[in-house]
Amino acid sequence: MKLDALQIFDLPAAQQTAVLVRLDADGASGWGEATVEAAPMHSEQWTGATRAFLEQCLVPELIGREIASADELAQILACFRGHSLAKGAVDCAWHDLAARLAQKPLWQSLAAIGREVTFVRPFGPRPSLDDLLADLAASIDKGLAQVTLKLRPGWGIDVVRAVRSTFPNLAIRVDFDGTATLDQRDLLYRLQDYQVAAIEQPLDADDLVGHALLQESLRTPVCLDQSIASPERAQLALDLASCQEIRLAPDLCGGLTAAQEILAACHEAAVPCLIGTRAQTEVGRRHAAALAMLAPVAAPIELDDNNEPPPTNAPHPLTISPWPEPGIGPPPHFPDPRPPTPDP
Repeated sequence: MKLDALQIFDLPAAQQTAVLVRLDADGASGWGEATVEAAPMHSEQWTGATRAFLEQCLVPELIGREIASADELAQILACFRGHSLAKGAVDCAWHDLAARLAQKPLWQSLAAIGREVTFVRPFGPRPSLDDLLADLAASIDKGLAQVTLKLRPGWGIDVVRAVRSTFPNLAIRVDFDGTATLDQRDLLYRLQDYQVAAIEQPLDADDLVGHALLQESLRTPVCLDQSIASPERAQLALDLASCQEIRLAPDLCGGLTAAQEILAACHEAAVPCLIGTRAQTEVGRRHAAALAMLAPVAAPIELDDNNEPPPTNAPHPLTISPWPEPGIGPPPHFPDPRPPTPDP
């Protein structure tokens, strides 16, 4: 197909922006999403840099070009270093566009199994431990069987101890989002006393060697997510034995093409692969859902929406069933960012 246009839409929030990308070709449009921080606090990827990369690098490189396959697009994107979120949004938009032109739902275009997928939210720090326990109790009453606790300095092992004591049969995962260090190994070892199912991203995303040293000394699986920003990074983590699980986010790893490559590598290495996303809109959630319908992906999908409690009117649990419409289904509706064409 020959790409006619690449349009960019920003949906800013307090700390993050949903950057939506629309690719146009042959009278159809495909959508992709990147959730980017407003400032480069936790990653070098941020809203301003993502927009600049899309506008100054990818628009002139892609528009007017014939791109026959997702692999061909991946080769073009690989010419640029970094910016996995922007690349992922463009790649996902291409897959949506190709599925629409083929008149197939995206999940079917990926040769996935048509099954319902569920999104669960991790539990970040609350104003008090009692607030957290109350939120957990309400969710367990609605069927929650596994929880991911976001740990931070000052919100750590005491929280895990209280949750385990209150809910002895609950499957508990913990996620540090890269805030721990190897100097805190004693803390990580002590977590095993509370039968946590996995320790997600304990160290900095770039420290694959440190994760390998840590995993070697832990009986609990280390799960990497922020470290998995490309197929190459995933393969290196597998080669170094940096983890026993991977949580794959199509919006972070470079898109659906990269995600399928990582899934294949995990399958070959016999490493379980879970799905996560920070998607702020239905666009990114549909891409994650289509990926999660692939076997042998482990469910449910973790929806990490800024560690804040979900709105009171948020569906619980959030589920997406196989949809019959082409692509990701009904497209979002935004004003066209291009200036209007003047009347003749």
